[in-house]
Amino acid sequence: GLEAATDPVIAVMPGGRFALGGVAFTRGFKSAVFVSMWRDVPDAEGKHHIKSDGTHIVVMLGSQSSNGVFTDKPAIIADTKRNSSDPNACGPIYIAFSVFDGVMSNGNFRTKLMFSRSIDCGDSWQNAFKINGNTNQNQGLSLAVDPNNGDVYAVWRSLNPNQIMMVKSTDGGLNFTSPTVISS
Repeated sequence: GLEAATDPVIAVMPGGRFALGGVAFTRGFKSAVFVSMWRDVPDAEGKHHIKSDGTHIVVMLGSQSSNGVFTDKPAIIADTKRNSSDPNACGPIYIAFSVFDGVMSNGNFRTKLMFSRSIDCGDSWQNAFKINGNTNQNQGLSLAVDPNNGDVYAVWRSLNPNQIMMVKSTDGGLNFTSPTVISS
């Protein structure tokens, strides 16, 4: 296993479920983005018990160099299951994170922002893909879901040039628009 974990994020879901995401790592070696699924299960006496539904690795990366590849700063959010009348049905869960993947020729770090989703209550995760377009220095990612239609938004800071960027998905996180500057 990995030695430590950091950067916890949480998404509350219907039916007493919640998804706890974060980064686990062994310093100077590997890092992983993980999601642990949990459920609040009331018993016959009205007491609540928090039950683990398992932990899943979304991505495992790493290298042993001091400027190598590692994951950082996840963001997580869950949506409702829009095509179900069951108020406890699981909707999609979205997670995005930074991947530091080395240094550019000018000595500055290089990052890409990755996105993944689960459509089965966190049991499996689709392969993560890059959402930041051509920007090379990115950090501070946040996710939002439009409560009216389920559109997914990712917003982050691009450091060179210094600006706030946004992408949008209208198909449940399968595809995103090209990044747009929303503040500079």
